[in-house]
Order: sequence, then structure tokens, then C-alpha cells
Amino acid sequence: MLYFKCEKCGACCQIITGITDLEEYDLGNGRCRMLGTDNLCTIYGSRPGVCKQDYVYKHFFPYIDSELFVKQMKRICLRLREERIKGACDERL
Repeated sequence: MLYFKCEKCGACCQIITGITDLEEYDLGNGRCRMLGTDNLCTIYGSRPGVCKQDYVYKHFFPYIDSELFVKQMKRICLRLREERIKGACDERL
């Protein structure tokens, strides 16, 4: 399977509310309690399956071509980063 490179922005780790497999990690504001101040996962080696590209693909999207899956994941990642940056800018206003 192909992968896309994580930019380590932490955006996807700040919208976990409603993800059943991550309920125990939610600080109550959507942010994962395992996200470090450096935007890196403090339990990366033992992180939940839903935090892994290959797991998500195999368990939720096996009917999609893997190249299309990676392309869509890149688009989602970019959108999350853009929204995070926009939100940070809005807070400063």
C-alpha cells in the first residue's frame, strides 16, 4: 500500500470527538490527550488502529483502490491543516 507523508501538524489529532475508538483519549474538546506540545503522538508506536493509514484502509475502505484512498487522505489532511491555520488566524482577530 502507498502512504502519504504526515506533516506532523496535529490537525487530525484535534478533531477526535465522536470517534468511538478514541473516546478514552478525548480531552473533552476534541483534542487527543496523547498529542504532545510538539504535535507528535506520545504513544506513536502503540497508537490505536484508527490512527494508522493501513488499518483505516483495510478495515473501512478495502473496496477503494489504494492509490485513490491515499489521494483522498492527502486532500483531507490538507483541508484540516488549512482550517486549523484559518482558525488560529481568526482567534488572533
